[in-house]
Amino acid sequence: MTHFCSSHRFPHADGEPIDDAAARLLIESVLAVPRRTETVVVLLDHDRRGRTILNVDRTDRPDAVLGVAEWSIELAGRSPGIGGAIIASVRPVGGDDLDDVERWLELDAQFALAGIELVEWYVYGRSVSRPRVLVGEPERWVA
Repeated sequence: MTHFCSSHRFPHADGEPIDDAAARLLIESVLAVPRRTETVVVLLDHDRRGRTILNVDRTDRPDAVLGVAEWSIELAGRSPGIGGAIIASVRPVGGDDLDDVERWLELDAQFALAGIELVEWYVYGRSVSRPRVLVGEPERWVA
Protein backbone atom coordinates (compact mmCIF):
# COMPACT_ATOMS: atom_id res chain seq x y z
CA MET A 1 0.00 0.00 0.00
CA THR A 2 1.30 3.46 -0.89
CA HIS A 3 1.05 6.25 1.63
CA PHE A 4 1.41 9.86 0.63
CA CYS A 5 2.53 12.32 3.24
CA SER A 6 0.16 15.27 3.27
CA SER A 7 2.97 17.71 4.05
CA HIS A 8 4.54 17.15 0.62
CA ARG A 9 2.77 18.16 -2.55
CA PHE A 10 3.23 16.24 -5.75
CA PRO A 11 5.76 18.14 -7.89
CA HIS A 12 4.59 19.61 -11.18
CA ALA A 13 6.65 20.84 -14.11
CA ASP A 14 7.20 24.59 -13.95
CA GLY A 15 6.35 24.45 -10.24
CA GLU A 16 8.56 24.60 -7.22
CA PRO A 17 11.98 22.98 -7.25
CA ILE A 18 12.07 19.28 -6.44
CA ASP A 19 13.61 18.39 -3.10
CA ASP A 20 14.43 14.99 -1.64
CA ALA A 21 10.89 14.31 -0.35
CA ALA A 22 9.26 15.43 -3.60
CA ALA A 23 11.71 13.35 -5.62
CA ARG A 24 10.85 10.21 -3.67
CA LEU A 25 7.13 10.93 -4.03
CA LEU A 26 7.48 11.47 -7.77
CA ILE A 27 9.61 8.37 -8.32
CA GLU A 28 7.43 6.11 -6.21
CA SER A 29 4.37 7.28 -8.16
CA VAL A 30 5.81 5.92 -11.42
CA LEU A 31 7.30 2.66 -10.15
CA ALA A 32 5.58 -0.55 -11.19
CA VAL A 33 3.37 -2.38 -8.71
CA PRO A 34 4.31 -5.08 -7.91
CA ARG A 35 7.93 -4.01 -8.04
CA ARG A 36 10.03 -5.20 -10.97
CA THR A 37 13.49 -4.33 -12.21
CA GLU A 38 13.40 -0.88 -13.75
CA THR A 39 15.32 2.37 -13.76
CA VAL A 40 13.75 5.81 -13.55
CA VAL A 41 15.53 9.05 -14.41
CA VAL A 42 14.10 12.48 -13.68
CA LEU A 43 15.79 15.29 -15.60
CA LEU A 44 15.71 18.67 -13.89
CA ASP A 45 16.23 22.21 -15.09
CA HIS A 46 18.80 24.49 -13.46
CA ASP A 47 16.23 25.51 -10.83
CA ARG A 48 15.65 21.81 -9.97
CA ARG A 49 12.19 21.67 -11.51
CA GLY A 50 11.24 18.44 -13.24
CA ARG A 51 11.38 18.42 -17.03
CA THR A 52 11.43 14.79 -18.18
CA ILE A 53 10.84 11.37 -16.66
CA LEU A 54 12.41 8.38 -18.33
CA ASN A 55 11.34 4.91 -17.20
CA VAL A 56 13.24 1.89 -18.52
CA ASP A 57 12.12 -1.60 -17.60
CA ARG A 58 14.07 -4.87 -17.68
CA THR A 59 17.20 -3.31 -16.25
CA ASP A 60 17.99 -6.64 -14.61
CA ARG A 61 21.74 -6.23 -14.28
CA PRO A 62 22.98 -3.61 -11.81
CA ASP A 63 25.27 -2.17 -14.53
CA ALA A 64 22.22 -1.43 -16.71
CA VAL A 65 21.94 1.91 -14.91
CA LEU A 66 25.07 3.04 -16.78
CA GLY A 67 23.39 2.53 -20.15
CA VAL A 68 20.24 4.27 -18.96
CA ALA A 69 22.42 7.19 -17.87
CA GLU A 70 23.93 7.40 -21.37
CA TRP A 71 20.45 7.55 -22.94
CA SER A 72 19.39 10.17 -20.40
CA ILE A 73 22.40 12.33 -21.15
CA GLU A 74 21.72 12.03 -24.87
CA LEU A 75 18.10 13.05 -24.31
CA ALA A 76 19.19 15.93 -22.08
CA GLY A 77 21.49 17.15 -24.84
CA ARG A 78 18.42 17.64 -27.05
CA SER A 79 16.51 19.43 -24.30
CA PRO A 80 17.85 22.89 -23.51
CA GLY A 81 18.08 23.90 -19.88
CA ILE A 82 18.70 20.51 -18.25
CA GLY A 83 20.98 20.99 -15.25
CA GLY A 84 20.33 18.03 -12.95
CA ALA A 85 19.25 14.42 -12.77
CA ILE A 86 17.84 11.99 -10.23
CA ILE A 87 18.06 8.24 -10.78
CA ALA A 88 16.20 5.37 -9.13
CA SER A 89 17.13 1.73 -9.70
CA VAL A 90 14.70 -0.96 -8.61
CA ARG A 91 16.09 -4.34 -7.58
CA PRO A 92 13.09 -6.11 -6.06
CA VAL A 93 14.96 -9.21 -4.90
CA GLY A 94 18.20 -7.48 -4.02
CA GLY A 95 19.36 -4.13 -2.90
CA ASP A 96 22.77 -2.70 -2.27
CA ASP A 97 25.53 -4.11 -4.42
CA LEU A 98 29.18 -3.78 -3.45
CA ASP A 99 29.91 -2.24 -6.85
CA ASP A 100 27.37 0.57 -6.36
CA VAL A 101 30.15 2.82 -5.06
CA GLU A 102 32.00 2.48 -8.37
CA ARG A 103 28.73 2.87 -10.28
CA TRP A 104 27.95 6.11 -8.40
CA LEU A 105 31.38 7.50 -9.27
CA GLU A 106 30.97 6.54 -12.92
CA LEU A 107 27.43 7.92 -13.13
CA ASP A 108 28.50 11.16 -11.46
CA ALA A 109 31.41 11.52 -13.89
CA GLN A 110 29.18 10.79 -16.93
CA PHE A 111 26.65 13.42 -15.95
CA ALA A 112 29.31 15.97 -14.92
CA LEU A 113 31.01 15.60 -18.30
CA ALA A 114 27.69 16.59 -19.89
CA GLY A 115 27.32 19.58 -17.52
CA ILE A 116 24.54 17.92 -15.51
CA GLU A 117 24.63 17.43 -11.75
CA LEU A 118 23.66 13.97 -10.55
CA VAL A 119 21.66 15.03 -7.52
CA GLU A 120 20.78 11.59 -6.17
CA TRP A 121 20.66 7.90 -7.01
CA TYR A 122 18.18 5.81 -5.06
CA VAL A 123 18.46 2.02 -5.08
CA TYR A 124 15.16 0.37 -4.18
CA GLY A 125 15.53 -3.17 -2.88
CA ARG A 126 14.60 -4.55 0.51
CA SER A 127 15.17 -0.96 1.63
CA VAL A 128 16.15 2.25 -0.14
CA SER A 129 19.83 3.11 -0.24
CA ARG A 130 21.81 6.00 -1.68
CA PRO A 131 25.23 5.05 -3.02
CA ARG A 132 26.31 8.70 -2.68
CA VAL A 133 26.23 8.17 1.09
CA LEU A 134 28.45 5.08 0.78
CA VAL A 135 31.02 7.22 -1.02
CA GLY A 136 30.81 9.85 1.73
CA GLU A 137 29.62 12.62 -0.57
CA PRO A 138 27.49 15.38 0.96
CA GLU A 139 23.86 15.90 -0.04
CA ARG A 140 23.30 17.78 -3.26
CA TRP A 141 19.81 19.00 -2.52
CA VAL A 142 19.38 22.75 -2.48
CA ALA A 143 18.80 23.97 1.07
